[in-house]
Amino acid sequence: MTDDALAKSLTTLLVKTLRALGQAGQPDEGLRLAGQAWSQLRHDHPAEAERINGTMHYLARLPSSAPVGTHRGDDEADESAGS
Repeated sequence: MTDDALAKSLTTLLVKTLRALGQAGQPDEGLRLAGQAWSQLRHDHPAEAERINGTMHYLARLPSSAPVGTHRGDDEADESAGS
C-alpha cells in the first residue's frame, strides 16, 4: 500500500470515528482530535486534510458543541462566581 493510499484509508477510519464521537455527545473532544489530525495532514495530504476540515464543520454544528473559544463549564464558573 502506498503512503497516499494509507493516508486515504486511515482518514476514512478517522472521519467515521470522529463522527461517532460527536454523535456520542463528545463533539468537542472530536474537534480537538480533528484539529490535530488536520495539522498533521495539511502539507503532505491536503485532500485528506480537507476531509478532516469537513468533519470539523460537522462536529461544530452538533447541538452539544460549545462555541469556539469557550470551554464547557465556563458558564458554570461564571454563575458560581456571582453567587
